[in-house]
Amino acid sequence: MKINGGQFIGQSYASSGSPDTIMVGGAFTFSSSTASDYCRLNYGNGDTFFKCFGDFNLTNSGKSAGQGFTGIYRGTGDFVDSIVGSYLQTDGQFVGIYTDVAKATGDFVFDTKGSSNFIMNGGIFRGISNDKQENSSSIIFSTYGLTFNKGCFIGYYGG
Repeated sequence: MKINGGQFIGQSYASSGSPDTIMVGGAFTFSSSTASDYCRLNYGNGDTFFKCFGDFNLTNSGKSAGQGFTGIYRGTGDFVDSIVGSYLQTDGQFVGIYTDVAKATGDFVFDTKGSSNFIMNGGIFRGISNDKQENSSSIIFSTYGLTFNKGCFIGYYGG
């Protein structure tokens, strides 16, 4: 799956509390030089599961609020991000769960399988970004190897 521009939303129904799942059979790449482009898997409520059976590549996107790749945008629920291949971020922004309104978020689980690696060469990575309301969300981050060369990595951003 390649997203090279535009605004991709997997689910946009705020009243839905049901689980949402997106599975990619091979590699996933998000790369856009237009800052307003984004990929939002769930623009609502409910647990969200993303399974990528290849490498996950985030090469370019905007870095302001709501830009880049977001698992759950302005909603509640847990986000589980499971990557069979390696995670490579050269630029852009990854946010597991993002909210800019006063509401509790869910938990964030990130996992690269087997002997796969997490490689960050630039950009911004935030597991949970919630600076509007305190909550007891947790983060589980699991990877075989971690290479951090440049950028900004924040597991839980609370403002």
